[in-house]
Amino acid sequence: MTRHVRPLPALAVAAALLLAACASAAPTPSPGFTAPPATPGSASATPAAATATATTPPSTSSPTPVAPAGFSCSYPFVRAATSNAVVQVRNIRLGAHPIYDRIVFDLDGTGLPVVHLDRGTPPFTADPSGLPLEVAGTSFIVIRLDGAAGGGYATDGTPTYTGPRAFSPSYPRLVSLVEQGDFEAQFSWIAGFRGPVCYRVLTMADPTRLIVDFAAAG
Repeated sequence: MTRHVRPLPALAVAAALLLAACASAAPTPSPGFTAPPATPGSASATPAAATATATTPPSTSSPTPVAPAGFSCSYPFVRAATSNAVVQVRNIRLGAHPIYDRIVFDLDGTGLPVVHLDRGTPPFTADPSGLPLEVAGTSFIVIRLDGAAGGGYATDGTPTYTGPRAFSPSYPRLVSLVEQGDFEAQFSWIAGFRGPVCYRVLTMADPTRLIVDFAAAG
């Protein structure tokens, strides 16, 4: 007797094929794999960048120097002359005080030259030769007296200043003072310090003295 096999309905065949396809597409876990537990009430984690708090980078600018009472840290400084004649420099003296170091220019007569102070940056050169000039220190101030002379422009041809052309006092602030030039009525010196300094400019009479004090910047 011949056994007849009833054909499956078309709908059943389609369902069977769909189940087989889904089973073959599912990933196979690696040995020892354990699925992580689901986070309650959350479908996905929030990216860290979305919750980060913005911060301001630290400032890299140098603090503003603080001047002691009676001093200024503002450069350049210019003080007008009180004489139309070339002022002769007689002597230069240095001194150390509790909060400042002092440079004194002893002058002939009663007139004062133009006083110019400004920060300087190595390398330095001599005036007018242009030769290299070594000045000890970590910060530098150029002191220039316009309309003044120590060697040139002397009334009788004899230099009025015959003292040292370089000083090495090693004071708490001032460590060196080097002549930069004495040429064409410009008498200039470079002062070297241990760090940033502020200044004050004073004058005294009988005899005439130009005084420049330097205190450490706070």
